Amino acid sequence: MLAAREPLRRVASRTALAAAGLAIIGGGATCIDLATRPPCSAGYVRLIDLEPAVAIVGFALAGLALVVFWRSRHGSHLKLMTAVSAVVLVGAALLCLGAVATLVHHYGQSIDDACWTF
Repeated sequence: MLAAREPLRRVASRTALAAAGLAIIGGGATCIDLATRPPCSAGYVRLIDLEPAVAIVGFALAGLALVVFWRSRHGSHLKLMTAVSAVVLVGAALLCLGAVATLVHHYGQSIDDACWTF
């Protein structure tokens, strides 16, 4: 019985570690972008600024992935842990892709083109 659970345990733990790594990269890229992004033009403002929330979500996903990793190594409910780690991996991959794309988009700009005016 224990040997039959080992492949599922490995999948859950490796998926959770990959999700944690991607979420940390995404959260870090968002923090770097927040620190280095260009200013708005005169008279323009950032109407909806979601980047701080994206950074928080990135690090929260990393924390969740690490909890799933720990639970998959020491606990039961391996099918649930595998499913949760897969969902967290997809979310972390999308977050990482968006954060890195935004960081690359802002690289070299002198004025942010995503600002609004009234």
